[in-house]
Amino acid sequence: MTTLNLDHIAIVLVEPQIPENIGAAARAMNNMGIRRLLLVNPERCDLTRILRMATGTSIDIVEEMEVCDDLRSAFAP
Repeated sequence: MTTLNLDHIAIVLVEPQIPENIGAAARAMNNMGIRRLLLVNPERCDLTRILRMATGTSIDIVEEMEVCDDLRSAFAP
């Protein structure tokens, strides 16, 4: 049986407009064991609003999320 290494998976949100959706994505990622969140040119990156939806251990994902100016720089690593 092959084991999937979730460290090789990142979720990329391109130009997210609603901060609460970023938090909801972080919570869903946490439920699936995915830890890397990349935001490309977010319209609003209001941490207070993001954390309304990112609860519990999904807050760690928000604290470590990366913000990129464009999709090319998000995919560079």
